Amino acid sequence: MRKMKKKILIINIIIFFICVGQVNATNEICDKIIIDTTSWTDVIVMIISFVNLLFIVGFYFNDQKNRKNDQKINYKFFWYKDYVLKDATKIIEEHIKNCKEIIDDCKQYKLSKPSIQEYSTYLTNTTILKFNESNNNTKKRIAELLKTIDGDISNEIIEEFRNIQDIFTETVQNITENLDKLYGEISEKKPELMNTLYKYGLDIIN
Repeated sequence: MRKMKKKILIINIIIFFICVGQVNATNEICDKIIIDTTSWTDVIVMIISFVNLLFIVGFYFNDQKNRKNDQKINYKFFWYKDYVLKDATKIIEEHIKNCKEIIDDCKQYKLSKPSIQEYSTYLTNTTILKFNESNNNTKKRIAELLKTIDGDISNEIIEEFRNIQDIFTETVQNITENLDKLYGEISEKKPELMNTLYKYGLDIIN
């Protein structure tokens, strides 16, 4: 297709110069050079050829520009799909695994039947602290991955992490709350996070 466009461009250039040559053609009669009178038809043909030439040249260079943009987008999406998304998936899985360990430790501590004050101190210094570190580290690592494709972490991704944080904090702060279901609720957030990252990739090629 691109070779054909180049051929069309060359043909139009040749036609243009042929028309110009016809307009400026000369006839040698009786050892005298007589300049032909240009007819209106010749002028119109030359103008049409010139306009057509400009159109073809503009189309050709615009096509080259679009081709470069398409190559850049394709490379960017390839990098996102094969590297960023895979690494982001592992990072999210690590975070969910960390959450399980933090929850298990908290459950174990609750078996000692601490007072409300003791439990609150434990949450502040251990459970919530560790969770926030893991949650923030996960967001940071994903943001760094997205920067490799000149992207920024989207508000939708940040909101998903915020939802996980709200669920975790609200549940563990209730000393009577059963923590067995908390891990399941956090695990269920993984598909939502992945869907957000998937839509982020679609935005790259749109």
